Amino acid sequence: MSELKNYREVGIFDLLSAPLNPIGAFDAEQFKNDAESLLKRKSTFIAVDLTGLDFLYSDAYNAFTQLQKELSLKKCSIGILTNNKTIIDGLHRVGLDRSVLIFRAEADMMGYSIKEEEKEEKAKQKDAVKDSADQLKTGDVEEAEEDTDTTAHSGNADISTVKDATI
Repeated sequence: MSELKNYREVGIFDLLSAPLNPIGAFDAEQFKNDAESLLKRKSTFIAVDLTGLDFLYSDAYNAFTQLQKELSLKKCSIGILTNNKTIIDGLHRVGLDRSVLIFRAEADMMGYSIKEEEKEEKAKQKDAVKDSADQLKTGDVEEAEEDTDTTAHSGNADISTVKDATI
């Protein structure tokens, strides 16, 4: 597999530069190949930068639809970076505005990334607390204590985790 060089990371997204054909139009076939390369690398958030393009042909919308369907099966997301009203209207006409993430600026992508990372961290914390509670309920106290030990030392005081606390 050749090295993919036309993307960069923006927050949680792998942002592809819009591939262009010799006449300067969006190259849907090259986009599909580039997106497939990112999927093979286990990318979960793929976006394409359409900044600077004035319009898209129907093959581009079809490529976005196809990629969106593939990504949704894998619990992944596609984003489109554009501030062009014609392209946004086209995405709306084909119904992609309901299934893809549309960003008008990279700062919007970063804001979304921060929110997603916060949600993921909260979910991990919730799962860890639930796992500890399950271990306590099933009698696996030693393992639960290892997971939740929060012993703190302040001078001569020793404050330890309360074993019978409700979660």
